[in-house]
Amino acid sequence: MDGDSSLWIAAAVLVLVAVSACFSVMDAAFSRLNPLRLKAMADEGDAQAARVLALVERRSALISSLRMGYNIVNIGAVALAVFLFAGWLGGLGVLVAAVVMAVMALLFGVMRPEIWVRGRAETLAVRFLRPANLMVACFRPLNALIARVQRPSQAGEPVEMKMAEDADTLETELRILVDRAKKDGGLNASESELLHSAIGFGDLAVSDILTPRVDIAAVEDTATCEEIARVFRETGFSRLPVYHEHIDDIVGVIYEKDFFANRAVFTIERYLKTIPFVSPAMKISALLKYLQENRLHLAVVTDEYGGVSGLVSLEDIVEELVGEIWDEHDEIVEEFRPLPGGACEVSGGMGLSKLFAHYDIHEESDSATVSGWVNEALGKLAEVGDEFTCEGFRIMVTEVENRRVQKIRIARQEAARAAG
Repeated sequence: MDGDSSLWIAAAVLVLVAVSACFSVMDAAFSRLNPLRLKAMADEGDAQAARVLALVERRSALISSLRMGYNIVNIGAVALAVFLFAGWLGGLGVLVAAVVMAVMALLFGVMRPEIWVRGRAETLAVRFLRPANLMVACFRPLNALIARVQRPSQAGEPVEMKMAEDADTLETELRILVDRAKKDGGLNASESELLHSAIGFGDLAVSDILTPRVDIAAVEDTATCEEIARVFRETGFSRLPVYHEHIDDIVGVIYEKDFFANRAVFTIERYLKTIPFVSPAMKISALLKYLQENRLHLAVVTDEYGGVSGLVSLEDIVEELVGEIWDEHDEIVEEFRPLPGGACEVSGGMGLSKLFAHYDIHEESDSATVSGWVNEALGKLAEVGDEFTCEGFRIMVTEVENRRVQKIRIARQEAARAAG
C-alpha cells in the first residue's frame, strides 16, 4: 500500500469517526431532551422547537434511524481501519485496529457525547433537526419493514398488559430523573424524598398504611362522659370510633370538639357521626379523594370476613407524601435506626411495604406490618432471639411486647456473620 492510499484511508477513517460522534450526539440529545421544555420554547414562538417536538412524536423511528446510521458508519470505519493497519503491520494490524477503534468508539461515541449533551439537549436537538429528519427519511423503508415484523409478535399482547408495562416504565423513568436531579444538585434530600413518595403514592393500598385493629383507641356506645373524657385525654386523639358491644361493630365516630363544647348535655346518640367502611385493597389515592369529597377524616378498614382489620385517617394518607406529622401527644418512634456494622433496628409497627422498598426485597406476604411478616416467616409467635433469613438479609427479633414484635435487627448476611 503506497503512502497516498494510506493517507486517504486514514482520512476516511477519521471522517467516519467524526460522523459516528455526530450520530451519538444526536442520539443522546433526542433521548435526553425534555418535551415540556421544548413545548415551552415552541409556545414562545420558536418554530424549530415546534418541528423538533413533531419529530420526537415519532421517537421510535427517529432513534432507530440514528442507531442504524451509527452502526453502518462504525462498520465502515472498522473495516477501513483493519485494512489500513493490516497494510502497515500485517497480521498484528487486525488486533491493533480493533483496540484503536474500540478506544475511539468509547471516547467519541459514548463518553464525550454524554458530556456535550448534558444540560443542553433541547438546543442541540434543534441544531440537528435537519440531519435527523434526513436520517428518518432515508431509513423509512427499513423502519417500516421492522415495524411489520414486530407487529405480529405484539398482536396477542393484552392492552391491559401493555398499559401496565408503560405505567411501570414511566414510574421507573421518573424515579431515575429524580435521582439524577438529586445527584446533579438540582434537588435536596427532602425534595427528592417527597417526589419519590408522590411517584409511589398511587401504588399504595389502604392495607399498607392502616392502624392495626389492636392499636385502635375506641369507646363503647354505653360509655359515660367520664370514660370518654379519659380516653380523649390519654390518647390525645381528636376523634374516637364508637362500637356496639365489640370492636367489630363500629357504629360511628365522635369528635373531641363536640364532646368538650357540649359536655353538660353530651350523649353519644346525639353527636355520633358516620364513618365509612373500606376494603384493604382500596388505593389510598382513591380513599383520599373520597374523604375530601365527603369532608371525612377516618375510615374503618374491613377484613375478608366483614370484621374490623384496622383504621385509616386522613393524616395517615398525608404522611405517606410528606413524612411523619408529629404533635405533642405522639410518642416519637424511630422506624429505622442505624446500628454499628451496617445493621439497622426497625420498628415492628412499620408498614411492610416501606421495609421491602427500603431494602429492595421482593418476597410475597399477606402481612401489612413488619411484626406480622416476622410471625408469618417464623410460622409462630415470635420471641426475642428468633431469627431467619430473607433474600440475603438476616432478621433477628430484639424486642417483643404483648405477643407483638416491637423491634427487629436487619443486616446483610455477610455483615451479620462478621458481627456475630
